[in-house]
Amino acid sequence: LHHGKDLPIDLTTFLREGENQLEISTIRKSKGAAFDYALAVEIVGAMTHENIKSRCMENRQPAPTVLNAIKTSLAGLDADDDLCITSSSISITLFDPISACKIFDIPVRGRDCQHKDCFDLETFLQTRKRKQPTWPAVVDNWRCPICKADVRPSNLFVDGFMEEVRKTLAEKTLLGTREIIVDQDGSWKPKPEKRNNNS
Repeated sequence: LHHGKDLPIDLTTFLREGENQLEISTIRKSKGAAFDYALAVEIVGAMTHENIKSRCMENRQPAPTVLNAIKTSLAGLDADDDLCITSSSISITLFDPISACKIFDIPVRGRDCQHKDCFDLETFLQTRKRKQPTWPAVVDNWRCPICKADVRPSNLFVDGFMEEVRKTLAEKTLLGTREIIVDQDGSWKPKPEKRNNNS
């Protein structure tokens, strides 16, 4: 029963193992107009940090799948686009938007995210707000830090292409790279950074 935004009633203490019967009472004026009510009971389970991380790691999109989606989008052949715009390249930000100080370690994004930018899984999980330190994260807090799409654990996936990009950059000691440019043919390169000369 919702009295307003984000105020569900926790029924846990009223339930017994097995089948339960739920009775609801409402307060209204005796001569007031009749109202229709809609009720729902939601079963909510809590998972440990490691279980959530493990589940997310299992949801992986292989690099070729991600790269093909980028190439299709750049060619203007993506049927999901409301407006088809062809471009010869796309710029993808690599720095984690939450920490804003380093490239992601485990690049993830949500299934409903339209962008190709990723955020770091571990940083994201560690920063979910809790009412108490040992309590589960607040449900409404599972939003993409870039576009605010639903990124609950079941909607998150590891981006295999961004994993390969990170591995290549690490091998070339270029983990300070903030953005890459991906061309229509699927090739990519670090985006040159503009430097301010204060002289």
